[in-house]
Amino acid sequence: MSDYEAIKTEIVKTRKHHWCHCCLETFPKGVKMQKQTLVGDGSISDIYVCESCQNILSEHLIEIENNEGEIEEGAVREWKLETQESEK
Repeated sequence: MSDYEAIKTEIVKTRKHHWCHCCLETFPKGVKMQKQTLVGDGSISDIYVCESCQNILSEHLIEIENNEGEIEEGAVREWKLETQESEK
């Protein structure tokens, strides 16, 4: 998503199920999630981030973001798996 720019970020109560961009988990409707509206490549799209991933990102952003300063799809999930492996 390197050609995309966040134009709006807000906390919403979802009206349908959504998956979290960072951990790839699916969440039912009625859950509070961070919604980011992105624009780029001639289109507008929304991504959702769950509360758990928001907390992890607030503490470990530098470890999770890629070299371009972006959070790739599933990045928190991968980071959690790597962290668990290194603790063994």
